[in-house]
Amino acid sequence: MSTVPTLAEIDAENDPQRAQVLKAIRTVLTGTNVEHPGKVTIAAVAAEAGVAYHQMQQGRFRDLRYRFKEALEALTQEQKTPREAELKRSLEQTRSELAELRTRHEALRHERDQWRAGAETVIRTVVVLKAENKQLERTVSRQQEQLRKRRDNVVDFPSHKPNPNPD
Repeated sequence: MSTVPTLAEIDAENDPQRAQVLKAIRTVLTGTNVEHPGKVTIAAVAAEAGVAYHQMQQGRFRDLRYRFKEALEALTQEQKTPREAELKRSLEQTRSELAELRTRHEALRHERDQWRAGAETVIRTVVVLKAENKQLERTVSRQQEQLRKRRDNVVDFPSHKPNPNPD
């Protein structure tokens, strides 16, 4: 058998220690082991079952060690082929998206730089126009003042219109 031990199989086992080892194999292969979380090794199975490591390697649970290795290999192969292909597809898709995003990022950077340069040009133009406007306002103000002075200096003479009806 090269599958994970079933609960029925564990319950059917007459030897309580073998049942513990089968239960530990199931626990380790399903990733719910408490003694060594995340470890998928013979040592983790032995610790989970509460038996000595050497009993798993050379002792009376040697057959269960082979069972564990076969089940692990079967699970690995089962997951490896479709999972590996899925992961490769996902990786290629992610790489493609990354390349697109990098290209888009560069385009946006370039566009940002153009907008920034345009904004700086507009700002400089506004500053120059404000300075010119102030200068023109001063010039207009001086000219208006000169006109007022000239008007003040102008004497109004009564207009002499010839009388159309001489007496």
